[in-house]
Amino acid sequence: MSSSALPPAAIPLFSRSLALVQAWLRELSPAAATAHAALAPPVPQATTTSAAGSAAAPPKPAAAVSSSTTATAAAGAPTSMSKVNLMIGTVRSVAKHPDSDTLYVEQIDLGEAKPRTIISGLVNYITPEAFTGKQVVVVANLEPRKMRGVLSEGMVLCASNEGKATVKLLEVPAGVANGERITFPGHQGAPEPVLKKKLAACWDEVAPLLRTDGHGQALYGELPFLTSKGPVTCASIPNGHVS
Repeated sequence: MSSSALPPAAIPLFSRSLALVQAWLRELSPAAATAHAALAPPVPQATTTSAAGSAAAPPKPAAAVSSSTTATAAAGAPTSMSKVNLMIGTVRSVAKHPDSDTLYVEQIDLGEAKPRTIISGLVNYITPEAFTGKQVVVVANLEPRKMRGVLSEGMVLCASNEGKATVKLLEVPAGVANGERITFPGHQGAPEPVLKKKLAACWDEVAPLLRTDGHGQALYGELPFLTSKGPVTCASIPNGHVS
């Protein structure tokens, strides 16, 4: 419809409407839209809130979540050290092995129904008098084996210097009960009853990492031998090997 067909009274109204439409079309042009967006205030990002009302942290990437879960699972997994059972016991008696000049036969109380028979090659390093009555650290779940005809049911751990010129018993803190297991942070799994066949490899992995530090504290790698009364030590042999 042309403006000439409109009644005279409607012409001003039509002109104003046409001007509004033309202005609106100019607003929709790309240049105008860009300018409008530049002037518009930023829209705040939506955040989720926790039940307590505080803003929740943004979700972690999938890779980070997976890595965290794997690390948690690994922390609770059995290790060679957790499968080894190091226990505290008291030496009740010591005698020379009937068929060896270098071996002792000990009876050691590990808090069990009866003492265990354990054989140690300590004749050249410690007297029976100094050995008897001592609390010691015993590898308690090695597979029993005969040594010169006598069955040994464990191994007493000692500290030694280079070349084993000096060998000393590890020193257990006073007040530790017989049968208490030594613990290591991160290796709290239940020990194997007996390290036999393929499980013997667990002790083979652990043994080379047993040592004393510069202060004579007994360590597995960097971890202390811990008891309920404190760490196991051997102050007279710093930076030594434990075996």
